[in-house]
Amino acid sequence: PQPLLRLGSDDEYEQAYRSVLFPVVADYAAGGRVGIALSGGLDSAAVAAGLREALPHDDLTAFTWTAPSLPEADESVPAQAVADHLGLKWAPLRHDERWPLSTPEGLTTERSTPYLDYYHEMWSYTTGLMRQMGITTVFGGIGGDHLFGGVYPYADFFVKGRWGEMVRQMREHRAASSTSLGLPAWTRLTLLSPLAAAHAPSWLLR
Repeated sequence: PQPLLRLGSDDEYEQAYRSVLFPVVADYAAGGRVGIALSGGLDSAAVAAGLREALPHDDLTAFTWTAPSLPEADESVPAQAVADHLGLKWAPLRHDERWPLSTPEGLTTERSTPYLDYYHEMWSYTTGLMRQMGITTVFGGIGGDHLFGGVYPYADFFVKGRWGEMVRQMREHRAASSTSLGLPAWTRLTLLSPLAAAHAPSWLLR
């Protein structure tokens, strides 16, 4: 199991996080021109901060997908705020016209990969533009949630004793979703499995 980190203050947690993440970013930033796919979330923002510290004088560009026609999916305001704070050139790319299944061709992918990326058209356009700009290394925060128990926050609420908030959000989330899972299966997926992955002894998970 992963050890539970117990520090005395938020500042100490911040420094511990920086000491792990920033050296990794710096290692990958060495050589070539770099850019970052910047959303409005914490994962890509943290990577962007590490990138700016590693390359304090470089002209760095942050690419953000925007969706003016779908405001609830548009993260351009927080993304631009992060870019401005870090001194990154901000490049908003309108992608609400490139959603999956928005073209007659439907879902497509590259012949070089066996995986089907639902956002292939969006990524293909973005990486093509990056190549035109001479960018050779792209950073981002994709998959960061899965390093900390998945995309559901309920395990964190449980550990921190915020049980009322946990129950409220789980109820609202399940009611708003189209899941066919019953309550026991939903609870196992969103709460028990992340808790077990983080805190249960390894022999118990085998």
